[in-house]
Amino acid sequence: MHESARHPEIDHESNPDWAQRYFELADIILVGIGPDRRVRRINRKGCEILGYPPGEIVGRNWFDDFVPAPVRSQVRQVFKLFRYGEAPEEFENPVLCRDGSQRTVAWRNAVLRDEAGRIVEVVSSGEDVTDKRRAEADLRASEARFRATFEQAAVGMAHVGPGGRFLRLNQKLCELTGYERAELQARTFQDITHPDDLEADLSQARALHAGDIPFYTMEKPLLHHGEALHPQGRLDGVGQPDRVDGS
Repeated sequence: MHESARHPEIDHESNPDWAQRYFELADIILVGIGPDRRVRRINRKGCEILGYPPGEIVGRNWFDDFVPAPVRSQVRQVFKLFRYGEAPEEFENPVLCRDGSQRTVAWRNAVLRDEAGRIVEVVSSGEDVTDKRRAEADLRASEARFRATFEQAAVGMAHVGPGGRFLRLNQKLCELTGYERAELQARTFQDITHPDDLEADLSQARALHAGDIPFYTMEKPLLHHGEALHPQGRLDGVGQPDRVDGS
């Protein structure tokens, strides 16, 4: 369950049907859970996500029937904290669906109390963030694979900013140029380019950054530690909005 820093208090006596109207209109999960942990009401979206009609959800213990066992104790503890106003500001947990699948839901909560101040119901609104979390996990995995490939490549590779500064480089490029990583990061690609090739290289790089060409390839020697020429090599440049990827 996910909640705001201060749980809103709802006077259910003066607003007897606001929740039900809101439930049926909302395109997020809305569920009301009583102090006995049983579902008192749930909206269309909640039924759609869980895969049950309302009659098969209302009256059931939310935690026993709709929260996966590995996180059940933790989610129950969060629910207990509502009576003291100490529940965490943000909370996400998976829910169990009828087909056995799980969806990750980010929750916000409102507390309904009676005239004596006793909790009557916790109304939780939930956003299904399953696809978003999967996309984030896929992106992290993709970035990790790229970093591994970049660092372990058998050729020198670098990301170069518009001014020629090295934004990222691999160990092989350090070996080719004779610099330690920190030394090379303090330099520019102009510093490892022979003067005879510099203008042609810069002209191609400018065209790449301007979007006039998608990539360029040129044969050129690299300056090895600023002195001796490294044997002839090939530079492949691929354009990005704020860098050139070279290998």
